[in-house]
Amino acid sequence: MELNVLIDEDLEPNLELDWLQSIAWQVLVAQGVGAEVEMGLVIATQERVQQLNKDYLG
Repeated sequence: MELNVLIDEDLEPNLELDWLQSIAWQVLVAQGVGAEVEMGLVIATQERVQQLNKDYLG
């Protein structure tokens, strides 16, 4: 499994990257997800999400 977590730099610095990675990893393991999986988790402002959607979804 590969797990990538990105926290938008515009957000408050009170989000713990290690904690988010740990929780996401535990969820994947609990769901029985195999080793061939890659997960990306992006924590961002609404404006950033809209821009990402525009860039990647058109």
